[in-house]
Amino acid sequence: SPGAQPSIGIRVVAHISVYDLLPASTKKVGSAFLPDYTIVFRDLGLEQIIRNERVSQVWLANSSFNPSYPSYDPAIHDLADARHVWESNMSSPTTGDVSNSNGDPSDLPIYGHTYVVYGINFRRTQGEAVHNAGHQLEPMLAYANTLTDGNSHLFWRKFVGQDSLGNHITGRAGWTHMPPNTTQEYDYENPVPVQSDIEDWRPDGTGAKKAIAVDAWASLVFPWPGAQDFPQRVETQWYIYWFQSMPGLNNGIPLHDGTMTNWWYFLADWDRAIRDGTGLATVPDSPP
Repeated sequence: SPGAQPSIGIRVVAHISVYDLLPASTKKVGSAFLPDYTIVFRDLGLEQIIRNERVSQVWLANSSFNPSYPSYDPAIHDLADARHVWESNMSSPTTGDVSNSNGDPSDLPIYGHTYVVYGINFRRTQGEAVHNAGHQLEPMLAYANTLTDGNSHLFWRKFVGQDSLGNHITGRAGWTHMPPNTTQEYDYENPVPVQSDIEDWRPDGTGAKKAIAVDAWASLVFPWPGAQDFPQRVETQWYIYWFQSMPGLNNGIPLHDGTMTNWWYFLADWDRAIRDGTGLATVPDSPP
C-alpha cells in the first residue's frame, strides 16, 4: 500500500570504533568464546548510553572465526582469540532472552528496559545484516502470539505458511529464509511463480492472490547509495519486501471481530507491548 505510514524510525545516538579484541567470557559456542559483555559495556560506557538514551538496539560489527574457516592455520591462529557473536541477542527485564541466540538470559547486562544486540559480521554484506533483523522479528512475533493465543499458529502457520506438522508451504507470506514461492531455504531468486496473498495478506486466506516470484522484490527500485546493483541486492530486497508485508500502523486487517495489531510496536517498545498483553491481533485467534 503506497499510502502506508511508517511505524518506527531509527536514530543513531553513538558510533564507537574499537581496535582491540573483544574480551572473552567463560562461555563457548563450539571452539569460539562468547564475548564478556559486562566488561565490554563497562569499558565503552555503554550502560550510561543505553539507559540515558533509551537505546533499544546495539549493532556490534565483528568477525567470527573458528577452525571451519579455510584460512585457519593452527600454526598462526590461537583459538583463545576466536569469538562467537550471535546474529541477535536480547537483554530484557520483562521476558528474558527472546532472540536468535541460545536464549541465555545472563550473557548480557540487564538494565531497566529491553535492548537487542545485533551481531553484524563485517566479512559479509548488508544482506546478512538485514537477515539478522528478520531472525529477531520471528521469535518476538511468535512469543507475542503465544502470549495471547497459547500457540504461535497465527504467525508461523497463517502468516509465514506452515502445515499442521510444521512443514513450510508456499503461497502465504514466507519468512527470512523463504519467499512465498519456495520451500527451499535461501532460495531468494527463484523465478517460478506461485499464487500468494503476501501483498493482501489476511489470516483467513481471503486476501487477493497474485503470481509471486523473484521479480516481485527484485524489480523494486530503492534509493540505494552509490551503485544501484551490488552483491546480494535481490536477497536484501526480499527482506524489505517481507517487512513491508507485515501488518503495520492502522492496517485494518480483519480477524474475527477484531483486527491485526501493528506488529512494529513489538520492535519499538517490547516491554510496554508485553506488559500490556498485546498480541498479533486485538482478539485471540481460534485454534486451526
